[in-house]
Amino acid sequence: MIDEEVETAVMAMAEERSSASNAATAVSTNFTCGSHFYEEVEDLKDSVWVVQVVRDRQHPFISHQDWKAFVKKVSRFGVQTGIFDCSLDHT
Repeated sequence: MIDEEVETAVMAMAEERSSASNAATAVSTNFTCGSHFYEEVEDLKDSVWVVQVVRDRQHPFISHQDWKAFVKKVSRFGVQTGIFDCSLDHT
């Protein structure tokens, strides 16, 4: 009985570490122009993307803190994220 409890506790800790590790490595791509966006999305076209499009960094649709939390949550499911700052694209 004690062995089963220990095994369950060890497995739970390992799962928490794995989740924390994956969340810590969650990265959101900062697109610099339309072609950069196209290249990234085309390279990973079998992936799901969520892109926040903003007119400039000073006026994001979602606050920086909320975006980071969102990225952590969706990255666990393999969703790619990025921010396209339109003010950087001069084409």
